[in-house]
Amino acid sequence: MEISATVVNQDGRHQSMVRTGDKAQSLAIPAKTEGFGSAVNGGELLFLALATCYCNDIYREAKARGMDVESIEVQVAGRFGARGSPPRTSRIEHRSKHKEAKEKCLISCGTRTPLRRYTIR
Repeated sequence: MEISATVVNQDGRHQSMVRTGDKAQSLAIPAKTEGFGSAVNGGELLFLALATCYCNDIYREAKARGMDVESIEVQVAGRFGARGSPPRTSRIEHRSKHKEAKEKCLISCGTRTPLRRYTIR
């Protein structure tokens, strides 16, 4: 399976497309209000990609275990240093709501609360 992403940008116009295999979709990402480029920066898109992946993984793994997840909220945050440097600290937090008891939460971190936090240093 091949996955690709394409950006076409010119003054006042920004197009973003993704493709997995034969399925292509456009994403609504606005152009900068002045000049060239996207109104959304690469760090924001990177963290959105991580949150989306994490969310989809929870649904997939829950289904494989016969669990009925009703909703998921994932937040990815991090701090960047100087321009062009990678994030120094990042964290992923999620809340999931499902019909099963809290003891059956998908990801166990030694607590039984529905909020899970991971820090990557």
